[in-house]
Amino acid sequence: MSTFLRTAKSASDWTNSELSAYNIAFDDMSPNDFFPPFEPSVDHLDPAILSSPPGDTNSAISDAAASYLGYLSLVTRATDHNFVVDFAAETLKLLGFNEPCTTVVTRYSVPLSICGEENHVAQADVSLIHNNPNVVLMVLVQDKSTPSNRCNAGAQVVAAACITINGTVPTFYLVPVTTELGTAVATGRYPNSPTVVSKCAIAAAHVGMKDIEYRRIAFKRLLAFKTLAKSHWLPQSERV
Repeated sequence: MSTFLRTAKSASDWTNSELSAYNIAFDDMSPNDFFPPFEPSVDHLDPAILSSPPGDTNSAISDAAASYLGYLSLVTRATDHNFVVDFAAETLKLLGFNEPCTTVVTRYSVPLSICGEENHVAQADVSLIHNNPNVVLMVLVQDKSTPSNRCNAGAQVVAAACITINGTVPTFYLVPVTTELGTAVATGRYPNSPTVVSKCAIAAAHVGMKDIEYRRIAFKRLLAFKTLAKSHWLPQSERV
């Protein structure tokens, strides 16, 4: 509603109040409704990555598999948030997100204009950037919310991400950033048209990708999201 208070905030400070202030809502969808109808194959991946435990020290596995499983071991055992960022970046690279003319980068600040102020950013833990010129195609943000503030995690996603990752469990979003919404955020005004963000959470074992079966499912969902995201970002990247 137009009576909601709107102030200039960086993306990490957004709460559910900002969602209401900018007429934004979530539509929780099942994987069958969210993703394309075909299921991508993961047979091209190193079998050891699909079937070995985190940190496997078997000398018979490839260096690439040992490296990835090492990242997985760190993120499943440690509390350092940086390990989650590094693991997420390695996962996107493993699944081929860094195609020609695109680069996976970490800790990229996306500039934002909010309520007439231009000195704000969306801090993306991992970004996929089209190289010439630089266009941000996709961003991933680590979900650092706690049980006491989990309601605000979605608000920060609207401002800053297409994927969040909680440990090794991804959640996917399609955010239709229209001209009306962009203008509303930049000027601090209420948009008349609602913005409905599609959201898909993947049920997981409590250990996430440490579980071999869930790891395979997560890889397939990430590959499916790459195809889905391309259908939204390709027209933009081809225009530049």
